[in-house]
Amino acid sequence: MTIVKELFTRPVSRFIASQLRKPHGFFASRIGREMNISNAAVYGLTLSAIEPSDGDSILEIGFGNGKFFPDLFAKAAGLNVYGLELSAKMVATARSNNSETTAAGQLDLYLGSSDKMVFWN
Repeated sequence: MTIVKELFTRPVSRFIASQLRKPHGFFASRIGREMNISNAAVYGLTLSAIEPSDGDSILEIGFGNGKFFPDLFAKAAGLNVYGLELSAKMVATARSNNSETTAAGQLDLYLGSSDKMVFWN
């Protein structure tokens, strides 16, 4: 369904909710940037509360465009970070935004739903 058709066939609030849950199509990049702004305080609080040790593994669910991964990697050396995201556009953008840590094997990003996670030991 095209964006224009989607806007006119669904209530705007449902359209916005669907974008916030799973950014897609024309608006995905803009939604990702806006979510970075609105989530900055929550990320800051979370990053100030966690104290990973060197070499720890961390799973982040719903990482969006990956803007905050560098802040996470700054917390300890040799972190291994895994991410699970519902939006294919956000996974692609996060990989591009974090190409060095992805190429180094420190950051593994996956497309999927948290109700079907396979990250259990």
